[in-house]
Amino acid sequence: MRYQWFHAWEPVDDEVVADSDRFARFLEATIACRFPENGIEWIAPARESRGKNLADFIGFPLDHCAVYAHPGRCEGDILRVALVTRDGEYIPIVSAKVLASLDEVWSLTRAIAEVTNAVFLYEEQPMLQRLAAPFVDLRQGPFLVDRPRDKKVYIQGQSEQGLKVSMEGGPTVRHGSSDAPWYLFDSMIREYRSFFQDIGCSPVYT
Repeated sequence: MRYQWFHAWEPVDDEVVADSDRFARFLEATIACRFPENGIEWIAPARESRGKNLADFIGFPLDHCAVYAHPGRCEGDILRVALVTRDGEYIPIVSAKVLASLDEVWSLTRAIAEVTNAVFLYEEQPMLQRLAAPFVDLRQGPFLVDRPRDKKVYIQGQSEQGLKVSMEGGPTVRHGSSDAPWYLFDSMIREYRSFFQDIGCSPVYT
């Protein structure tokens, strides 16, 4: 699959697809990290998928994922995420309300589609949420109001010895071979750079 919005990927965590509520929370945090000032008002699991183990739809039984936007009844746009099985069953799993420009709505739709297709068709998920977690509070909802700004971030190393990421006046994170294969470090560095630039920090690679 060709990826545009996310750089570093890892196998799907079973918890992410345990049910639609947990997938919605994962999607919310991941999109917030990529679009920290987005126009999403809320993201919620669809009532039609309550009680379903979404892991059952990974792989063979699934035909495709449907992610689309349509105008809301009063204002904004509604984003809908659904799974379509090979026997034609349409299963809504997540919806969101967005108050944003058409360009932003399109970007959010494409990013959400990228995550959903990767998880359910290719069994992999973006690492972004896990990489960002030490540096921001991911319990803020669809966007990151409270986040570090104007901080220098030092990214060091890109070999079998490991990867070190440290924020000025903040935490330091080390990645070794037990955390991620060394050949993924280049993708992780790209993800870190994009994330810190998006939240208003200055990443420096040394």
